[in-house]
Amino acid sequence: MTTIAIINQKGGTGKTTTAVNLGAGLAHKGYRTLLVDLDPQAHATYGLGIDLDELNGETPTIANVLSEDRGRIADILLDTREPNLKLAPSDIHLARAAALLHTRNFREHMLERALASVKHEFAYTIIDCQPSLDVLSINALVAADKLIIPTELAGHALRGLADLLTTITSIKNETPGFDYRVLLTKVSGQAVNRQQKAGKVLDSIQDRILQTQIRRVEAIERSQLEPEEDEDAELTPVIMQKTWNKGARDYRKLVKEIIELWPA
Repeated sequence: MTTIAIINQKGGTGKTTTAVNLGAGLAHKGYRTLLVDLDPQAHATYGLGIDLDELNGETPTIANVLSEDRGRIADILLDTREPNLKLAPSDIHLARAAALLHTRNFREHMLERALASVKHEFAYTIIDCQPSLDVLSINALVAADKLIIPTELAGHALRGLADLLTTITSIKNETPGFDYRVLLTKVSGQAVNRQQKAGKVLDSIQDRILQTQIRRVEAIERSQLEPEEDEDAELTPVIMQKTWNKGARDYRKLVKEIIELWPA
């Protein structure tokens, strides 16, 4: 099982959008894929059209797994509209579970232990992290053998990248097979100029930047909004939509690049 964490402590860089579309795209290609929502805001869960409030109100989530000594991921998995994609959902209770993790032994390894029980069931696991470097994100870093860091070509988004890379190196330096890549997101027509201005940050990691770039397009933004025309309609990742738009093309290209870069 190849485990990929989507991480950046800066918010608004497209982490959840990337996690949801990469997971759905890999599954659509025939790979058994698990998406772990490791954010108390549960945007990845909602982004797959799953509203836990509409279920029985007692649906177990990743919070339950991390609250138990031997929590089992298999006990909380939900089906999605993509047959090969399973979801480990999240909700606001994950914030309390994270707070309690600070009192636990081996707290940074809780997610890694939970995922070990399903490592033979999935080709890929995608972990959507919250925009911080707290105990949940550290759990994701420990559990993952690959990382994708979505970032915008903007000064405020790039300033924290060096610090994040330092943290990643300190945690994963001796992990066999570990690899990471930077994904440029929300790229506009001024991307070339911005990339030149960002050279001081990016020059040292040019070999780590993915060829695929995710453009800033309306289709991606719309895919994250609740449909207004049909109250019963569900959110659909842009990569799964039938319309042939730039956002879908970009994420399909990303899926192809990841399969070639990190084959399961």
